[in-house]
Amino acid sequence: MPTKESPENCFARSALPWFVAGGALVLFLATLNHWVRLASLPYVAEVAGWDWSLPKQAPLFFLLTYPFQWLPTAWQPIGLNVFAALCSALTLALLVRSVSLLPHDRTHEQRQRERSEFSLLSLKASWLPPLFAALVCGLELTFWEHSTAATSESLNLLLFAYVIRCLLEWRIDPRHGWMDRAAFVFGLGMANDWGMVGFLPAFLVAVVWIKGKLFFEPDGLARMILWGMAGGSLYVFLPLVSVVKGEGLGFWEVLRQNLALQKAMLVDQPALRSRALVLSLTSVLPVLIMGIRWPTSFGDTSAAGTKMTNLMFRVMHVLFLGACLLVAFDFRFSPRRVGFGIPFLTFYYLGALSIGYFSGYVLLVFGESRGKAWHKTTPLGLFAGRIVRSIVWAAAIAVPAALVYFNLPKITAENGKDLEELARLTSQNLPKENSFVLSDDARSLLLVEGELTKRGDQHKYVMIFTKALPVPFYQRRLEEANPGRWKRLTPSEGQNVLEPLALLDAFTDLSRTNHIPIVYLHPSFGYYFERFYSEPRGMNLRLNLYATNDFFPPKLSEAVLAENTGFWTAATPLIENVGRRVNDDNPDAGFAARYYSRALNDWGVELQRHDRTADAGRFFRLAVALSTNNLPAQVNLEFNKSLAAGKAKTPEFGAGEEKLGNFYRQWDSLLADNGRFDEPGYCFAIGQKFSSQSLYRQSAIYFQRAADLAPNSIEPRLFLGNTFLLGRLPEKALELVAKTRAEKTDWPLTNQLELVRLEASAYYGKAETEKAEKIVLEARSRHPDDPGLLDTLLQMYARSQDWTNALRALEEPLKKNPEAPALLMARANVFLQMKRYDDAIRTLDQIVTKNPGSIEAGVGKGVVYLQAKDFDKAIIEFESVLRRDPQNVDALLSESAAYLEKQTYDRALDPLDQVLKMQPFNWAALRNRAIANLKLERYEAAQRDYEQLLKLLPNYHPAFFGLGQIAYAKKDRANAVRNYELYLKFLPESSSTELADEKKMVMNRLQELKTANH
Repeated sequence: MPTKESPENCFARSALPWFVAGGALVLFLATLNHWVRLASLPYVAEVAGWDWSLPKQAPLFFLLTYPFQWLPTAWQPIGLNVFAALCSALTLALLVRSVSLLPHDRTHEQRQRERSEFSLLSLKASWLPPLFAALVCGLELTFWEHSTAATSESLNLLLFAYVIRCLLEWRIDPRHGWMDRAAFVFGLGMANDWGMVGFLPAFLVAVVWIKGKLFFEPDGLARMILWGMAGGSLYVFLPLVSVVKGEGLGFWEVLRQNLALQKAMLVDQPALRSRALVLSLTSVLPVLIMGIRWPTSFGDTSAAGTKMTNLMFRVMHVLFLGACLLVAFDFRFSPRRVGFGIPFLTFYYLGALSIGYFSGYVLLVFGESRGKAWHKTTPLGLFAGRIVRSIVWAAAIAVPAALVYFNLPKITAENGKDLEELARLTSQNLPKENSFVLSDDARSLLLVEGELTKRGDQHKYVMIFTKALPVPFYQRRLEEANPGRWKRLTPSEGQNVLEPLALLDAFTDLSRTNHIPIVYLHPSFGYYFERFYSEPRGMNLRLNLYATNDFFPPKLSEAVLAENTGFWTAATPLIENVGRRVNDDNPDAGFAARYYSRALNDWGVELQRHDRTADAGRFFRLAVALSTNNLPAQVNLEFNKSLAAGKAKTPEFGAGEEKLGNFYRQWDSLLADNGRFDEPGYCFAIGQKFSSQSLYRQSAIYFQRAADLAPNSIEPRLFLGNTFLLGRLPEKALELVAKTRAEKTDWPLTNQLELVRLEASAYYGKAETEKAEKIVLEARSRHPDDPGLLDTLLQMYARSQDWTNALRALEEPLKKNPEAPALLMARANVFLQMKRYDDAIRTLDQIVTKNPGSIEAGVGKGVVYLQAKDFDKAIIEFESVLRRDPQNVDALLSESAAYLEKQTYDRALDPLDQVLKMQPFNWAALRNRAIANLKLERYEAAQRDYEQLLKLLPNYHPAFFGLGQIAYAKKDRANAVRNYELYLKFLPESSSTELADEKKMVMNRLQELKTANH
């Protein structure tokens, strides 16, 4: 017969949850973060309005925290942190309630001892397991962190805990309402958190397991489905907000982004799934074990067999209890250590639920049996049981105490001043007057905006996230947030984003015309720094326009050097203290340390460039101490030591990719995270990288620095000279040549000839073609076999289309080496340009005779036949090349061109598809495939290629022509008119008959379409 419920159990189920919630709230408020943590920054920024973008995920969090926007700005971060503390306190209350509702009839021994209604724990100490579980969960570091600083994690866990509570309540009170609420809240949770989607199969299994056959009753099942859909309807909330706010993204696009993120987290990361499987061993698996009602025996009904079975269950339960307790201390297999930075609070919660159940099991099973006489516990068993129960009681005291001991200092450190001090120091030297503050890093920008908001100075500054500047919606938000100070920029017609040149012009006008200060929060590079040079002011950098005739930034004045020295002298002790707090459990200090490391390294570079070697070394050392992954600081420190000792080695100047180290794959991310290099080999490599990105001024600065640090090496000078030519500064290239020759006359011969080529190219750039030709010819008379001089001469002749002299220049080398493939290819190319196709073929055949497998000659012959309109022979040549080299892009492209010329458009698609598999952004392949699809009336495919082409080449008039043709064929008059007008806008001036006919056709079409509209 069931016994009446004990007072202890009533207390555990009814009063204890509220006592725990109150105590937890007091604890969390006492340790509350009074500003932001790195993890909470995006959420606080979203509510406080520091962030420009609209949220795409966590709609319930957005809805519930929206009223916090009405608080005074200085109170908003604290208010949100209090919200997180309240969610966590309620979660612990639900945990206590859920543990007290767990049935203790799973094993035969439990059924012998627990005879209460619904098998709820009725011991005098029934309050201990739920309290133990709540203490372990609440004091676990990750849970505690998210309880004292606002993230959506505490809300997500509250939803998860409520669903579990509803399932357990239904077992003792089987009303529809509990399952309806569980389904509704689970739907809310899925819309708010991808983790709940991952638990959907487990939720369905749990419902079926608990309800049994009742699950399939049509009325109850329909109700659950409808309530679940009602909760899940929150998926559409943020897309609707985006549409109403006019973000520029459509309803379906925002919804797709949210679903894509959930899919990426759940499906596209096998490593994350495998780790989640490992974590489930101490969270999901114990819950599964407690959900199974084990039979009395497993086939062996003997006394020995029964004892062995009981012993096995006891050991298993104790081991699970121990494993769950170890996870709370974040050992190696805990979510904090293996979770890729994802909190996985649901796993911690399930572990705490398991701790509550298994500790209750130990108290019950290791106590005195309440069964029949022959089931009574022996004296030895009673003694052993007291020992085990005493261990549980001791653990219930010692484990929470140990968690407080280990985690309270970490919470205090995380809730300290690291981010506040970083924001204060970063904003300390901002101009006092209105100015524009730029950052490539959203987090640093948000931190500074939060600091300015606390000070009440936020209205003085226009805070700009540079990576979002090209986006029209961001432009609109900037204008709305800064009325009268920022004028919205709009993309050119036909484009979706702003071009870099438009942004650069806007800041140039702000600086030159309006004299508004522009500040970068951190060291950076890119197209802004082609017109602006940076002047350090503490942690940030003042941008100044280059003077008209300047190519290099001026030296810092003594006043600026003294100002910065004072700043860093005062800030160094504080920064050193941050370095002492850096560890795996303090991401805020780690972020601040890396941020300081970059700034210190950059200031060290500045000092070293001003010949303050010893001072620079101190900052390089501190930068390395703060961030061991700061490769530039490490390299700069080693070079600084050699400079100080007067033993700087001559570097090796190479391509530079091998210099990236193991931590980075690209120069851009390496420099963005760590600051500049000031070592000649690295300066040379970065100069090459910037030159390839057309950042010629910054490239020249690095090449010049490499030349200064390695005065006996000529390579940086030669590259610097070529950079001057690319930057259309031939005069500077000539000055460099003269200076190089004056400083040293015994350069190796190859370098002397490089200087000749550089000098000739500079004169050619000045349009002094005769002088350029004379310089090269004189050098060739002395060094007739130098291939570089011949190449320079041929390039000059090609640019002026002087093919006769180009042939003449090749005669003498070919007499000496008539079978040289490079010379023969050059002559064949000249013949091709002169339309002497037979001569070109004969020349290429000479190469093939000596080298039948020559890929280059085969492609060349195909191109000649293509130009000569002999398309069948061209295709034969290209097919021959592709049999030997199936991935030859030149052959594939040229073959497709031949098929297009033959108007066999379907045959052109296959080679183009092959090219685009290898090179998805090959504009020529996109153009040819678009043409082929257009001719085949495959309009959707053609439109996709033309649109992709415009992303690569925004003003490419053939793409607008193609899109106009597609719209015209589809009778889409508005788009046809728009694209035809854009075609005419971007059509270059040309005397080409084909373009003239095309232009005439477009104008006739426009007249037809506009007449039809009227």
